[in-house]
Amino acid sequence: MKQIIAFIALFACTFCLTAQSTITWKGGTPGKETAWNEPKNWDNHHVPSDLDKVIIRAENNGHFSMPIINESVTVAWIEIQSGASLTVAATGELIVDGSYTYSEGITLHGGSIFSDGNIVLISIEQDFEDQFRKEELYSSSEKSEAPVNNSLQAKGW
Repeated sequence: MKQIIAFIALFACTFCLTAQSTITWKGGTPGKETAWNEPKNWDNHHVPSDLDKVIIRAENNGHFSMPIINESVTVAWIEIQSGASLTVAATGELIVDGSYTYSEGITLHGGSIFSDGNIVLISIEQDFEDQFRKEELYSSSEKSEAPVNNSLQAKGW
């Protein structure tokens, strides 16, 4: 009986200890070069989930196809590297949710986010809000120097 209880407890803990994985954008799948929801556009052929950290680089296998989000997408953390960009279309929504894992939210290392849709931040690192104000977040409809103020929502700890 003790072995059965120990097995059940161990089995239950495997669901509690979910590891955060890092998934890198590679893009360029013919006909779906910029499609976020195309598994072949990711380095492990897996579309990121709410437990994943996402990295977007500028050059991917010799092309420069950057992701476009056209639907609701949830990730734990996203990093946009120098020269790279992420576009959230008017029909899209990017939710960065740190409820289930550590999250610094959105990290921009010289990269940019262009948004005509919504960006929602939930339970992210407390220092993120101050760092985010210093970074580049633009509305693609207003081209370059226009910060997106009306589509960014932050929900704290």
